[in-house]
Amino acid sequence: MAATLRKTGAILSLIMFIGMALYAQAPEKMSYQAVIRDGAGDLVVSQTVGMKISILRGSVGGTAVYVETHTPGTNANGLVTLSVGTGTVVTGAFVSIDWTNGPYFIKIETDPAGGTSYTISGTSELLSVPYALHAKTAATATTATAAGALAFADFYALSPPDNAATVAPGNAVSFPQNSVVSEGIQRVDNNTFLLNDPGIYQVSFQVSVMEAGQLVLNINGVDLAYTVVGRATGTSQIVGMALVETIGFSTLQLRNPAVSFSSLTITPLAGGVNPVSAHLVITKLR
Repeated sequence: MAATLRKTGAILSLIMFIGMALYAQAPEKMSYQAVIRDGAGDLVVSQTVGMKISILRGSVGGTAVYVETHTPGTNANGLVTLSVGTGTVVTGAFVSIDWTNGPYFIKIETDPAGGTSYTISGTSELLSVPYALHAKTAATATTATAAGALAFADFYALSPPDNAATVAPGNAVSFPQNSVVSEGIQRVDNNTFLLNDPGIYQVSFQVSVMEAGQLVLNINGVDLAYTVVGRATGTSQIVGMALVETIGFSTLQLRNPAVSFSSLTITPLAGGVNPVSAHLVITKLR
């Protein structure tokens, strides 16, 4: 998943999990979620925010083929949920997007005050959502229509005190807080989650750390080498996304790899009291 976040002078910050919280719900719309926080790291709760959604073709700076606006309200957890394709259209037609002519990116601009002075911006590549939207034009549409979100879950951690001071090699990151959870994905404990049904799951995560290091998805006690993600130079977060396939009841963890040479210190994503420090979103695609 390619993603960029940019602040343009606002004291408020938007933590976005595009691809992590995106899933197809119907042939001509898709769902998007974001957590909005202020400059002190506090959640913007029970408040209307202004949002501008742009679908870009080709790159993060590509041509906008569709633009719409929304004024959703945050919930008690600072979470906004909206359906892309159902807002006030600025330009283009969502139903006319040719998902075969990608790649496509989604740009989210936000005014935490509820207006149109968009001071927070983030862009991320769309990876899984077009599967369902592309079904109407695909030659294999009879089977592709099964794509979409069959189950989803959003877990997160606060810092302090939801994780140990350090996460040692071989140990899992904890996500003890629930945001939105549907049937089919269950919590076993603070760091282990049960994927009830066989299928393909999109798993995305964001963890703020102090040291250079890596994280890896673990299914049924086995690290999935292809999911290893490290902290990029000049950043303080490890952000990753991967598709995993299960053949039955499976447990999922996000671990500091056992082969790692160092422990990871998890820190707040922003300032303030008990801010979010880690986020995990699981979506069952088929």
